[in-house]
Amino acid sequence: MKTGTATIEITPQPGAELSGYVARVQPSTAVRDALYARGLYLDDGTARILWLHADLIGLEREFVADVKGALQERYGLAPEQVVLSATHTHAGPATIHLNLCGEYDAPYVGWLRERLLETAAAAMRHVEETEPVTAEGHCALAVDRRGGPSAHVDHRMGVIAWRRPDASYAAVLANYAMHNVVLSSDNRLISGDAAGRAARTIHLGLPGAPVVLFTNGACGNTNPPRHTSDFSQLDAWGDELADSVIRALASAAPVPNAALRTARAHFDLPLDVGDEARIKAWAAKLRAGTKNAAGYAPERVRRAADLWEAEMLGRLAAGTIPDHIRMDLGVIRIGPVAWVCVGAEVFSRIADDLRAAAGQPLYVVGYANGDVGYLPERAAYTEGGYEVDSAFIFYHGFRPKPGAFEMLRDTAMELMRQI
Repeated sequence: MKTGTATIEITPQPGAELSGYVARVQPSTAVRDALYARGLYLDDGTARILWLHADLIGLEREFVADVKGALQERYGLAPEQVVLSATHTHAGPATIHLNLCGEYDAPYVGWLRERLLETAAAAMRHVEETEPVTAEGHCALAVDRRGGPSAHVDHRMGVIAWRRPDASYAAVLANYAMHNVVLSSDNRLISGDAAGRAARTIHLGLPGAPVVLFTNGACGNTNPPRHTSDFSQLDAWGDELADSVIRALASAAPVPNAALRTARAHFDLPLDVGDEARIKAWAAKLRAGTKNAAGYAPERVRRAADLWEAEMLGRLAAGTIPDHIRMDLGVIRIGPVAWVCVGAEVFSRIADDLRAAAGQPLYVVGYANGDVGYLPERAAYTEGGYEVDSAFIFYHGFRPKPGAFEMLRDTAMELMRQI
């Protein structure tokens, strides 16, 4: 298989606002870790795939469509042949619109577009012959952060690598389902968080200095063991992730006839749109959680609730609230391994559901080709919690309807059957 790789730095200047936490004091003050866009280009002789992966909180669907359009025009790559994914670090620039969680950085996003196209061009230019190898590791780092009856964690570490004839590595693609939020809201330093550290450690720890795409899995309900501002702890947990990848590759199996296959579908995510009473009730519930608390963070939460309530009531009066959000759902098969790409913070159980139905190695890539917010399984609506009751307020919209998770899962299975 022909493989091309590239890495380009995308670190913003200190002073950029960081995305992901409403409680953070802005802006950033310094760079702790450089951020990167990494490109992986694959060509089996009949099919091609280009994967661009970035140390960012996420990418909006419209931005992804624009970049894919440019790649199709320049290189003839169809949208289903391209993946744009993000690590979901909460210590990077604001590349998606979130309510009081970092001001959207339009100039940076415009600059980022060119860097991603530059990464694509470089990956497609530097091509070499490689042999794909696959492995599955195990890492017990992630924890279910909700603690309800539906608690679930996916501890599988998906790994596929491309090995040169001299046994060195050109590229590694890894996948693990854990929110990339080791660093707490107290942190004001730019960082790739645990995923960034893991990618660096794998890059330095394997022969050939491979380009490493350390992707996030279905992690809407999973976290690291705790948030911290201790960088030594960040490094330790990042190295734990990396070690599970390196150990898995020690016994990796070559992939005979590693054909590439792709499929893509538009999925209309149905929204649980509220009337005036429900809008006011949701905002009041979020405010009530901080009713007797003083200080910067509670005031920010209350302000976010106020802004969302006013925005939604205005849109309700104007009749401009959609009843669904369109998202892209993609499946990429590399030999026997399938990668289901979902533009959401989807709950971890989806990976086990899809594996059971497909009967083959399969990994879910979150924050891929967009990010529409949390997608909880049906049981979570009865349990309640942040992901169901208020996360949508920070995403400037409404939560998905109960059952949307299961609808997306079933659509993914239909795509799997196509390839």
